[in-house]
Amino acid sequence: MKILHGTWIPEHSSDFIQTGNFYIWVETTETKAIASPKRKSSKAITATDPSNANHPASLTEADLKSFLYNDLAIKDDLLQEITNPYIRKNSPREPIIFPKYFLLPTSENKPLPSLESARYLEIESPENFDLQYWQIDCYQVTTPVKTSGYNHRRAINIVKLLNDLHFIAINSVKRLLRN
Repeated sequence: MKILHGTWIPEHSSDFIQTGNFYIWVETTETKAIASPKRKSSKAITATDPSNANHPASLTEADLKSFLYNDLAIKDDLLQEITNPYIRKNSPREPIIFPKYFLLPTSENKPLPSLESARYLEIESPENFDLQYWQIDCYQVTTPVKTSGYNHRRAINIVKLLNDLHFIAINSVKRLLRN
């Protein structure tokens, strides 16, 4: 099972109007990637090196692109693999997947599953845990918008995307119940 997480991450600035972006990442329920149900530790913040701590239950860049484009039908050209033979595969493309760092509950140097995932896996959340930074590949929710002539720039389209995801989720559940 895959669980979709989303969060607004503000940009670091001292401006009155705080800008930022909405990011989506996907957590899987692979049991080997999460902490085991037997957990005993004290509640503390451990400052581990975030550059080495890739979240083991999150989708990597390639898997995230594929899942968002193929399974969720997010038709962002930057998520699509280059299949046009006239476009060089090594040609520079604007990045759309960015590594972000989240301070998450951790036990035994493994991230605890989210509450949604823990319910599905029937795992009890511990009363005590550590907090550790985890690197997670995130999709920056933007869409190309025509500004003038052939010029485009990317704009945030989170409301439309959330409506589309809600529609996809409802219809997927109905389709599963019919089968």
